[in-house]
Amino acid sequence: MINPSLVIDKYLQIICDKVTESINLVESIILYGSYGRDEGSWYQDNEGNYQPYNDYDILLILDKKLPDNEIESLKEKLLEKIDIRWIDISQLTKIELTKLKPSIFNYDLKK
Repeated sequence: MINPSLVIDKYLQIICDKVTESINLVESIILYGSYGRDEGSWYQDNEGNYQPYNDYDILLILDKKLPDNEIESLKEKLLEKIDIRWIDISQLTKIELTKLKPSIFNYDLKK
């Protein structure tokens, strides 16, 4: 049986590797949402291994935003490598990051 923290570490490494190999100039890769707050849910599969139940929420910080089709292609590559139902990938430029207004998303991102 594999500990959930080892599973998420493994998956985060895969995410970082795939993002950096697919995108040349990514400044930061941020895990936010339930797993970013260490509140993500887990379940045990038939072999007793832990699997993530929620989605992964990923924010990319870039100099320039990518076209939607590149983000979609990255999601597909990640879903092939990670046993999870959904990965949400958002993107912000460094300039947009400095101008964030108060919202639940931005509060969650900051914390």
